[in-house]
Amino acid sequence: MVDCAKVSRREQRKEQRKSAKFEIYSDVSYKLDIRGERAIEIENKVERFIDDAYIASLNRVEIIHGKGTGALKKVVRELLSKHPKVKNFYFAPVEAGGEGVTIIEFLE
Repeated sequence: MVDCAKVSRREQRKEQRKSAKFEIYSDVSYKLDIRGERAIEIENKVERFIDDAYIASLNRVEIIHGKGTGALKKVVRELLSKHPKVKNFYFAPVEAGGEGVTIIEFLE
């Protein structure tokens, strides 16, 4: 015997949004490479990457900014320190890029 229950329109829409969100963000990368870009031009790109990764329920992502003059690293760290969804961020281990890669962990 199969049990049936009436599902409200509200519940149907809620389920549709969940599946649509997964489809939209299922191809979000866990890495963003901004090497060679200008510091004044990366703010929106980094913000969008962080937001998309959080919405896609990624636990951890990486931003590759390189070492260079340190300008990109500085902008990335400033943005991350203010972002409400970022739990923690730190440099990658030396063998994974060291100070040229920032690893970000999100709030749950």
